[in-house]
Amino acid sequence: MKQAYSSHDGLMHSHRLRSFGVCRRQAVVVLMCLLLTVLLPVTITARSSSILVPARAGCATAHCDPVMPHDVSHFTVLLPVVIAGQSVSALFPAQTGCAMAHCDPMMSDNANTAAPLTQVHAYWHDTTVTGSNIGLGCSSNSSIAVCTLLPNSTATTTLKAYTASGSSPWSSTLLNNTAPYSAPMVNADGSVIAADSEKVFRLNPDGSPAWITNTPGGIPISPTTTGDNSIILATLGGPVSAYDANTGVMLASLAINASINDNGVVKTGIFDTANTPTIQGNRIYISTQFHETATGAILPYGRLYALDLMRTGETAQLSIAWFYEFQAPSGASPLLIQTDNGTTIYFDGNGVIPGGSVDPHTFAVVDKGDHGELVWSYQMPTRALAGAARDPRGGLWIFVPQEPYLIRLDQTTGTELQQLDVGALINESVVYWPSSAMSISGTATQPVMIVSTRTATATSSYLIAIDLSAGTLLWKFRYDEGKGFDGHSYGQFPIVTSATGQPVVVFTTSDNGTWAFGQ
Repeated sequence: MKQAYSSHDGLMHSHRLRSFGVCRRQAVVVLMCLLLTVLLPVTITARSSSILVPARAGCATAHCDPVMPHDVSHFTVLLPVVIAGQSVSALFPAQTGCAMAHCDPMMSDNANTAAPLTQVHAYWHDTTVTGSNIGLGCSSNSSIAVCTLLPNSTATTTLKAYTASGSSPWSSTLLNNTAPYSAPMVNADGSVIAADSEKVFRLNPDGSPAWITNTPGGIPISPTTTGDNSIILATLGGPVSAYDANTGVMLASLAINASINDNGVVKTGIFDTANTPTIQGNRIYISTQFHETATGAILPYGRLYALDLMRTGETAQLSIAWFYEFQAPSGASPLLIQTDNGTTIYFDGNGVIPGGSVDPHTFAVVDKGDHGELVWSYQMPTRALAGAARDPRGGLWIFVPQEPYLIRLDQTTGTELQQLDVGALINESVVYWPSSAMSISGTATQPVMIVSTRTATATSSYLIAIDLSAGTLLWKFRYDEGKGFDGHSYGQFPIVTSATGQPVVVFTTSDNGTWAFGQ
């Protein structure tokens, strides 16, 4: 059923949609509901910022509404930036804790910090907020966790910061109801960058706005940074855009307009994304799908795009370097690893041939500068719902929906190195399978994976930690509270360090608040 192929064989993240608010669990209505965005009024005082926060060389985000992007007047509001004692060399995002979508610009899902190694208990459970639906939820700089949340009529908070003890230094209603599509980015000093379908903004460590900028449309799934201090938003239904991290000024925007031949019929539209891109330096890799203009339909034509951001001061240009074709959709964010083959991008697709028969694969494509070249592909019974996670010992982890196995592949050849049966590790009377991002912490020699698991009907959910070297279960904790899908987490699992130095895992559920687990 599962096979790895090389390029010599001639072969060339997304979660099951659950709608927001009253549109829950109806994938088509989800997109309709996204059009009903309501922004709360914000009063702000204009002023320029002089703080420089260079971005880390790295990677990615994306998302938008189902129709083609509409024209929006772009504005940037600059507010006082108060970041006491911050060094101008501070990096965005932070280096530890899992400070952005999939933890870092390479989309590695590596938190670079210690994990709880013995049985955990619930530190706290915040039920004053809803949850993050199927979004990644929280990010952390090891000192605080910041989570994006779905608002409703009684819980209007869409962005909230937590300490390990559960206290909240600040919360915000600046984001609209597309907030859960995008994980926040957290700096070492506690400042935050977040985005929704209408704007991107930066908050000071106390939660006050530093700047707010309107975007050209589309729902971003998690802001990210390039090597020259630019914030990148890639979107569903909209363009890719770039912003200065210090001032919020929009630097460039690129709609990937195209025409495709769909069974002899020429169709026009845009290539957009439902996944978080990955970035190295100023090259951006985005796994895209074709969104037809006339009907709004997403057709089974996918491309992995490599884009370049060329910047001079506060002007820049986004340009296409190359693209690699496959069958859309892609259900997971691409992962970037430097291998013996070169800069290699790992991503999934629903087939090998664009518009062809369904034949899900994970692909490994190496960047050759002016083109992408397939190194290997790995056949799967169904398409992926979560991005591959890099193992610090080498290789990458994937899983197939509705199967209990975690599979580690060789990053160079695509051959299987290791397989773990989650159901056997949990050892209950029913079968559990992975159903979230795979967050990896611990050390290079003893990596620990934290992942959420559930039964077929989500009657129960366990958060588990696995010693990947030993292949053994470190701990499990049932957290669903009998709430089914609402009580389950589809997100990632950042770590905050407590006052006593203990690692605490903070995460959101779909619609049952925010949890914290620790030893």
